[in-house]
Amino acid sequence: MLIRSFIGIFAVILALISSANADVSNSTSIVDDRIVGGVAQRVRYRRYQVAVVLAEYICGGSLISMKWVLSAAHCVYQESAKTTYVRAGSNNWDYGGVVRWAKRLIRRQDYNPNNYDNDIALVLLKKPFVKGPYISAIARASHLPAQGKKLKVSGFGTTSSGGDLAPYLKSVWVEMFSFSKCQNLYSNALTEAMFCAGVPQGGKDSCQGDSGGPITFNGRLLGVVSWGYGCATKQYPGVYTRLSWTGIVGIVRKIQARLYSQ
Repeated sequence: MLIRSFIGIFAVILALISSANADVSNSTSIVDDRIVGGVAQRVRYRRYQVAVVLAEYICGGSLISMKWVLSAAHCVYQESAKTTYVRAGSNNWDYGGVVRWAKRLIRRQDYNPNNYDNDIALVLLKKPFVKGPYISAIARASHLPAQGKKLKVSGFGTTSSGGDLAPYLKSVWVEMFSFSKCQNLYSNALTEAMFCAGVPQGGKDSCQGDSGGPITFNGRLLGVVSWGYGCATKQYPGVYTRLSWTGIVGIVRKIQARLYSQ
């Protein structure tokens, strides 16, 4: 099983040398195609996409408000908010855009690290982002689409299993798989909180470093990049966490009420 966060000294070094304390303009050009089978993606067309930079690796995330980031629970599991920041509004995960430091990392209490069930977490920011042409929140999709429908997944992850991080944001179109088909492919490893997306022939997928990032349907947030066997292999599509919006909203309200009472 391959979780889709990226761990390595390469990520540590770049995180340390990045200008994490300053806000800078979005001026980065994209000159090459990246992702497994995908293309470069300008952040102005995916304004909710963020990079969640932790102590030793990076993950993706989605702005569900200017103060809250949705990501994967396995990304923040046993991590500290003190060493975590979020970069938005940039085509690159390691520079540009606007940076906000995390105040709290909150994973679902029923997250299971053994099988990645309920692999969802929230990052509360110390200071909210400001909505603009490169930064904006995303709305949730109302339902899972039918098998074969086109979905878009994006992130700053590797271009192949075990490869290097892409220097800029990229995206790829994949297809919705039926739950029964995915269960058969993964030998009944999926739970009701998961769904699959890929292409029947393989070659297009999310990969390491994309964990926690958005998969969307018609421009609305459908799920969170979670795990898979390898990347872009024919028999194993990517596995994503379904959104439990009621649960997410409940967590947000509880945390906000606690903060206001302090």
